[in-house]
Amino acid sequence: MPKLFFIFLILLNVSFLYGKGVEIKVLLINNKWLKAELLKADQEGNLTIQLNNAERILRRKDFRLVKMTMPSDIQKAKKLFKQNKINEAGKLLDSVADKYKFPPINLKIKVLQAQVKIAGDDYKAAQTILEALLKEKILMPQAEGLSYAHAFLLLGNVYEKLEQDDNAKKAYRCSFEVAVPEYSAMANLLLGKILLKQDDTQGALDCFLENISIFSPEVPGRKESLQKTIAIYKKNRLLRNADFAREF
Repeated sequence: MPKLFFIFLILLNVSFLYGKGVEIKVLLINNKWLKAELLKADQEGNLTIQLNNAERILRRKDFRLVKMTMPSDIQKAKKLFKQNKINEAGKLLDSVADKYKFPPINLKIKVLQAQVKIAGDDYKAAQTILEALLKEKILMPQAEGLSYAHAFLLLGNVYEKLEQDDNAKKAYRCSFEVAVPEYSAMANLLLGKILLKQDDTQGALDCFLENISIFSPEVPGRKESLQKTIAIYKKNRLLRNADFAREF
């Protein structure tokens, strides 16, 4: 079965898994989010959505990502995690992990399981979860890209905790390349910080400048990237002035 057909065969079965439709948020090309109800998708990746009580076709070229509403038990686990009830959240996730086979939701569960392990300082377990899920191919880029960007960011965090900076750099760069603003800019910022620590000032500056040029001011990691850039330029100017003074 051709891969593209397989991808959207899954999407076409959304109504079977969720009912009449699925509440979604779509990241448009202009980086604005659109709320709607997903009814179906065709083999070209175009979505049929319910918006303002009317059906509308959203062309694949007009959007980048799709976020889907999570089932109630996954939402409950996420709420427990935010309340710092780590053990309860972990047990609930373990009990429902095999219940959901739809790829975007399965990925969300694994990412949340990794977050639970990280919160419990079990970095090796988090590493195992994240490395396993990131070896899998993205079947639905529009719906799974968000989880992959988050997972690569978390894996970079884990590698840093395990003092594996070279692996962390690769993971952060992968998160950045998925190009999901809420995770990718932060990943690129953290990559820049590692490069600074390794005295690769130009590499770090490149990361910070990428964030400044690509992402809007409210995106996490963008503001600090600007601050880091200014600090590098100030430091280099002071060094140049000091070198100039020594010559005379």
